[in-house]
Amino acid sequence: MVSTVVLLVTVAVVCAIGALASGPATERRRARDLSRRLRYVERHPQRVNLGDIESLMRAHEMPEDEIRLLTAKARSRGIRPLTMWMWVQQRGVHTLAVVVAADLSHEALISHLAHGTVPDLAELEVFAALNGLTRSAAEPTRPVVVTAAAVAPSARPAAPSVTARHDVAPGALPPVVAPGTWPYGDIRDILGGSAA
Repeated sequence: MVSTVVLLVTVAVVCAIGALASGPATERRRARDLSRRLRYVERHPQRVNLGDIESLMRAHEMPEDEIRLLTAKARSRGIRPLTMWMWVQQRGVHTLAVVVAADLSHEALISHLAHGTVPDLAELEVFAALNGLTRSAAEPTRPVVVTAAAVAPSARPAAPSVTARHDVAPGALPPVVAPGTWPYGDIRDILGGSAA
């Protein structure tokens, strides 16, 4: 009885030491296997699967919850892994994240790939954000400058003053910076003296 317990403890200790010793080697092996798999898929893109796409997203440091979101959306929308792989090769992982999260169809993605076009990413980022994609997963498509007045916490007003400015093309309408502002004067002057 005592010899059986000693034998079991010895086996447990040897297994624990083996697990600790092989930890870093296992991580290196996983990285090597992932690298080998991605090189294989580059040579044989018809063999790509959704796991390869997830690995590619992880390699680009996307958060796990967003990877799960994008995988679920791709499955539900019928977006094939080969289409996603081609999109990544031509446009990048972050652009793929935006178009998948914005609910573009498989056919729309193929059409854009075939014609060499890119949809309006600024517009799609809004839909992607509404569907759960954070700004960290999407590359900014245009510069946005946000400034806020630094107010001490004790003297903070009810509604903080925040001004957002987007780079606007020449001849475009000026941005509205606060509720109720109209940069063109009185509406009655514009409408010819009568308020509609």
